[in-house]
Amino acid sequence: MMAQNQQMGFTPLSELTQGNTRWSVRVYVSRLWHHRGGTDNGPIKHTDMVFLDAEGNHMYAEVPEKIVDQFMDTIREGHIYDIRKFFVFPKKYVFRPVDGKVMIKFTRYTSVVERTGLDALFPFCTYELTPFGQLPKPSDMPERFSDVLGVITGVSDAVQYHSASRSEPSTKRIIHIKDLSGNQLSVILWGETAAGFDGAGIMELGKTEPIITIFVGTLVKSYDGRRGVSGSAACRWYINENLPDIVNFRRGLRGQVPVIEHIHLPGQTTAEIQAQVNLETKTLEELVTIDIFEFRDARFYCTATLAKLSPGQRWWFSSCTTCHKTALLSGPGYKCSDPECLGTDALPRYKICFVVTDGDTEAEFVFFDRVGRELLGLPLITLLRHGHAPGATLAQVLEAARGDDSVPKEITSVLSRQFRFVVSISNKIYGTEDGNLSFQVHRIEAPVGKQPQSSVFYRASTSASGSGPGSSSSTVLMPVDQPSEIPLKSVSPDLTAHDNLSPQSTPPSVTKPPLAGALPAVIESNVRRNLFPPLIAGPGTDVVHEKVSLPVGEGLLTSAAEDVAHGTEMVEQDAVLTSQDKKKQRAKVSTPVGASLPVVKKSKK
Repeated sequence: MMAQNQQMGFTPLSELTQGNTRWSVRVYVSRLWHHRGGTDNGPIKHTDMVFLDAEGNHMYAEVPEKIVDQFMDTIREGHIYDIRKFFVFPKKYVFRPVDGKVMIKFTRYTSVVERTGLDALFPFCTYELTPFGQLPKPSDMPERFSDVLGVITGVSDAVQYHSASRSEPSTKRIIHIKDLSGNQLSVILWGETAAGFDGAGIMELGKTEPIITIFVGTLVKSYDGRRGVSGSAACRWYINENLPDIVNFRRGLRGQVPVIEHIHLPGQTTAEIQAQVNLETKTLEELVTIDIFEFRDARFYCTATLAKLSPGQRWWFSSCTTCHKTALLSGPGYKCSDPECLGTDALPRYKICFVVTDGDTEAEFVFFDRVGRELLGLPLITLLRHGHAPGATLAQVLEAARGDDSVPKEITSVLSRQFRFVVSISNKIYGTEDGNLSFQVHRIEAPVGKQPQSSVFYRASTSASGSGPGSSSSTVLMPVDQPSEIPLKSVSPDLTAHDNLSPQSTPPSVTKPPLAGALPAVIESNVRRNLFPPLIAGPGTDVVHEKVSLPVGEGLLTSAAEDVAHGTEMVEQDAVLTSQDKKKQRAKVSTPVGASLPVVKKSKK
């Protein structure tokens, strides 16, 4: 197939490099989703895709915002296309869906021609499994999305839920899955992804057979102090498919059919949702004279100007990963400031305290984590790294930042800007005796008046289409809702090409599928698979098994500055799967390539 493609002028995805604009590829669109900048129905910021070629190589591709309409009706998930006249850029700095060195970016000159009748020659899905116990810590800038495998043991209804981080209600669904060791993981689906999951059908089918599912394109989050995964527009699932890992998992169950429980997920009433959206508007004068006992949990709209920074306040803090309160250094780890919390790890988070004014009255508004990122358009780690040598590790950067009281110009540059905020009474009031109120900002509803625009790095979306009983591929439009975090210890080395702090951040291994009839061992960390649709040998065809070795992928990343310089914005994307082994790639990978996998193809007699 490789020789045939090259004779036809198509280049394998694994051989694409920067500097050449004359590439032509023939690819299957394994996943396609739209990023809408934090809303379910907002304008599309860009379209994201995962490509697979006939050799099993993968690559992430992006259609920029300005030309989204040009390709909206041209390219669809689950179809094969010949694509020409595109740019090849470096891989994304973080949130990347592919472990390769480069990505494809469409141009207004890009040619897309659909090809039919070739489905049997292309893999239909690709994934990289991570065991529950080896899921990465929640991070503001995760290297990539996570793919997980388990048997479904619980499903909730899809309910309406209004998160503090969103200006509109969304749909939420919780799914519980277990691995072969009995460990449980919560999968939280959002938006159209949650609505598109057939919970009732799964409950019914689960009465007679185990529902073994691979969820791809999820982000690791913290829910009530426990790790779970969140899925939106880029999320897909494969239910009871004839895939090696699902088949082996089924053998490991030894005929057991786990009971699927109905999870009661309290939704929000119409009145509660409307109360989150149709908030009362108050002036600053009304806010500072409010009864803190009567309106303890109330939220209000308030328009104000960022006048100055609160004196004596730092703009970031170490946040306990368990309860999110301030964490203090304690030996090699951290200790939560709350004596009742047993948390021993922490994350750096924004905590920017501004004095705001409406011309007559002043008050303190506090911007935590996600809202701080929204205000500045930059992740915290980017500001912390300012002024440090490229080779500085994250630990060195944080140590220096603790003794630095200076304020980045990116923060002072927003002074004098006016916004409409959603605020509530801050917890600071309950630890002071001066009577001065402080308010926590939950959302920046809108800037007021004509003002300079900040660069905003949008988060990518995820999607609800997938394979399984009663499901089909479709495009779903819902971005990731939940904020993510950067651990302070056991930091992944992917934050720069020079960070090297994470002892567990080894490249994923590749293994052969277990022999037929053998019980699967514990699922190996980050096992990669390239999977082809099942073929039925018929007249004139034989089923041929070819050995294809798969590389472990690259271990180094470009810096955020390099990423922006190359024109690739930092957005959350979805995981994809592996590319075929190439000698020139193996020479650059320090970890040996794993065992080969059988790839099923047809050959004519």
